[in-house]
Amino acid sequence: AFEALVKIGDEACDHLDQLFLSPDSDNRLLSRIVKIFGKIGSQKAIESLLNKVEKQNKFIARQAIAALREARFQATLSNINQILNSIVRATNIMSWNLSILYIIPYRKEYTLLRRAMESEMEDNYNLLYHLLSLAYNSNSVSNIRKLIEDGGDTDISYAIELLDQIVYDDVKQVLFPVLENLSMKGRIRQLQFFFPTEKVAIFDLLQEIITRDYNMISIYVKACAIYSWSVLRKDVDDILISCLFHPNRLIRETAAFTIEKLDPDRLPEIYPRLEPSYVSEIIASFENIKSGNDILLLEKIEFLKRCYGFRKISEDILIELAMCLRFHKIDKDESLLMTGIRHEFSLILIYSGEVEVSLTKSDAVTFTGNQVIYSEPYQEKDQDQLKIKALEDTVIFSVSKDVLDTLIFDYTELRGIVLELIDNMF
Repeated sequence: AFEALVKIGDEACDHLDQLFLSPDSDNRLLSRIVKIFGKIGSQKAIESLLNKVEKQNKFIARQAIAALREARFQATLSNINQILNSIVRATNIMSWNLSILYIIPYRKEYTLLRRAMESEMEDNYNLLYHLLSLAYNSNSVSNIRKLIEDGGDTDISYAIELLDQIVYDDVKQVLFPVLENLSMKGRIRQLQFFFPTEKVAIFDLLQEIITRDYNMISIYVKACAIYSWSVLRKDVDDILISCLFHPNRLIRETAAFTIEKLDPDRLPEIYPRLEPSYVSEIIASFENIKSGNDILLLEKIEFLKRCYGFRKISEDILIELAMCLRFHKIDKDESLLMTGIRHEFSLILIYSGEVEVSLTKSDAVTFTGNQVIYSEPYQEKDQDQLKIKALEDTVIFSVSKDVLDTLIFDYTELRGIVLELIDNMF
């Protein structure tokens, strides 16, 4: 159906656009439609994508930017203002994030939150450069980025001079403070002229992050703020309780865990107000965690960020992947033979311990914590004979072939990691 819609071209665009008005259309469906527009690549499809960058939620806007880049879109005089507006909005978001990052102390109890905000800033910079590459020559922007990120003071000054030649004057004043060689305090001071932000007290820091618009900050950072609540606030208030009603599972589970930690008797009082499916989900999650048969979604995301290649993937995609991970315990010297179930273990991630992976007619390969195995090439060599033996008590996560194929189709970043894993195998 995907390829058929691409072949239909412009005639399909109007019908597909109607799905963005339907309340039943989820982000996965809409992101696939965005990919179709990018593959069509006509003027009509490009106009629709530009509209999505400006008027859709953060997730869809990011997918639209990726589709425009894949279509090798380059802004013209007639549409460059749409991209420039997005650059200004991105800079506004960065201004607030910088001011929050600046006040987070370098103390152990703030480590998770600080790392999350630093990761958010990296994501902000990636978005900013992607937008610049749509507005101006992408090769020039790529070279300028390398000079700014990898060069010394002279290189950065040269890069800013190059930007000064191509960037419109009305954008320079808000753009340059986030790119110039300034201290964080200097950046914030200059950005305050254009995007004034109220100073946030440390006590109100978590509340400000949790209640901020989802389009302005990632779900992952919000979850880290909720998780940090039990360490930094020690109270259960309405903001924390409201997170139990959130449509995102990561937010709900993290809030439930935090409330349970602070006040174990509080959750049963709240359950009658929640959707029954939410209650069942939370109870099942806690039972698995307490019995040692699973970990929090947030902990799965933190684990993925330690694994090969996954560090560079956005947290939005890591959340999707984390929700698909299946937990397995393997005792020392126990073996797992993939007879008839090999496609349930298409992707294997070693959480802890050490395993030996072998085929009946091949040499064994050892894998340890935070390493990833893409098992399909092994299994194609010798059907149904892949064996995993635990050299010590081990915990692994697996992703089935069907689920992985779907994720790879939806997210090109995952496709790149799988290709890298294959290259490293041979």
